[in-house]
Amino acid sequence: GSGAVTGSGSGTASTGASTTTSSGVSTTTGTSLGTSFASAGPFNGPFAPQSHQYLLTNDGDLSRKILDPKNQVKRTYRVKVHGIPDEKDLKRLRRGAVLDGQKTGPIEAAIERSTGKSCYLTLTLTEGKYRHIKRACELIGHPVVKLARTGFGGLELSSLSMGAFRFLTPQELKTLRQLVRPSRKTEVA
Repeated sequence: GSGAVTGSGSGTASTGASTTTSSGVSTTTGTSLGTSFASAGPFNGPFAPQSHQYLLTNDGDLSRKILDPKNQVKRTYRVKVHGIPDEKDLKRLRRGAVLDGQKTGPIEAAIERSTGKSCYLTLTLTEGKYRHIKRACELIGHPVVKLARTGFGGLELSSLSMGAFRFLTPQELKTLRQLVRPSRKTEVA
C-alpha cells in the first residue's frame, strides 16, 4: 500500500521523477516514502507571493480521484487581497466565476480580517483551474497580494513550518480515501 507524508518547503521526500499539478498534488515514480504533505514557498512569481502545502504520493489512483472536481475534495486558502471586498463581491465568488469561457464551481468565501487597505479572506473550493483564485479575485476587483493553501481534503496544513514534511496518519489517509470512494446506495426493502 501507499503511505502519506505532509511537509513544507523545498525539501524532497522521494527520489525519482515527479509531476506536480496546479492543484498541489505531486505524483512520484521511483523510490518514494508514499503519500505525504509538504509545504513550499514562498514563490515570488510575476503576480503574487504564494506558499502552498503539497500532497506527495505514489498512489496515482488516489491522486487522480482527489483532483477530480466531481469528487468535491475541498482545498482551503488564506488569501490577502488588495482592498476590502463587500458582500456583493463575496456573493460573486460564492456563485462561481467564468474563467476561460467556462463557469467554475462556487467558492466558499469569508472575510477573516481587514488591515486598512487590504483584507484576509478564507476561500474554499473543490476544483482548481489554472490560477483560479487569483483570476477570480481579479474579476471582483481585489487582486491577490498573498496566497497560502491551509487545508486539503479536510486536513489542516497550516501547522507545518516552511521546508517541513510529515507522513499522514493512517486515519488521515483513510479519510482522504473515503472522500473519493463511490457512495454505495442502500436498498430499502
